[in-house]
Amino acid sequence: MVTGGNSGIGFAIARRFLDEGAAVTIIGRSAGKGERARRALEEAVPGTRVRFAVADVRDREALRHAFDDAEHEHGTPTILACAAGVGVVQLVSRTDLADWEWVMGTNVTGTLLAAQLLMPRMAAAGGGAIVTIGSDAAVNGERLIGAYSVSKAAVVMLTKLLALDGAPDGIRANCICPTYVEPGMSDFPDRISGHDAGDVPEIAPLPPLGRYGWPEDVAALAAFLASDDAQFVSGATVALDGAMTAGIPAYDADEVARAQRIARRLLR
Repeated sequence: MVTGGNSGIGFAIARRFLDEGAAVTIIGRSAGKGERARRALEEAVPGTRVRFAVADVRDREALRHAFDDAEHEHGTPTILACAAGVGVVQLVSRTDLADWEWVMGTNVTGTLLAAQLLMPRMAAAGGGAIVTIGSDAAVNGERLIGAYSVSKAAVVMLTKLLALDGAPDGIRANCICPTYVEPGMSDFPDRISGHDAGDVPEIAPLPPLGRYGWPEDVAALAAFLASDDAQFVSGATVALDGAMTAGIPAYDADEVARAQRIARRLLR
């Protein structure tokens, strides 16, 4: 089961799972977008079993129906990847309550609901694996996306607690914390226009490894964490950020300028 599997990181995870031989159900809010993603996955990995279910991860009953249908079609789901995520461009001190609830509801409550609904099924099947998507912003909060940063910090702790709760039933839970992943997320409406962001930097420099992340980077790590090769890995928070959170690199002026040019091109 891959929430947010109709685009970006979720789509890449779904494809990697299909490449590894799994039967996959992707979940998203848009029926049209989800069906296009399902067809693209079928074309990319012919002969595989992939389904799409429309559901908002904040809606417990919609998720339950999606999981029931997937179990009827493919058997009991034993792997859950929670990749549904949204955010707003705004300082946390100025974030509207409706935006706050949307971000926290999707990123945190959506992850919780999916785990709560699947963990009893995983336990009955003898175990399973949960992979959540955090962010480097969970470690070093980013002022320009304040509510998102808070939500991803909550996802990190939620994943640790899911690992503790699931351990007696053979259920593992781990969190991947990527840096900026090309081409970025579409669900980040700009609320900061017309306000003074103070000393918030316009563009973050590139990670020390010299590039931003790719969806395939996250998918590769998700496949490992969901596999038997990671059978003793649970409760981990894994940075996938090109050493971005390892420390403060000593960029010179040319490096900063190069990073800003690339980032502006990517964000256009």
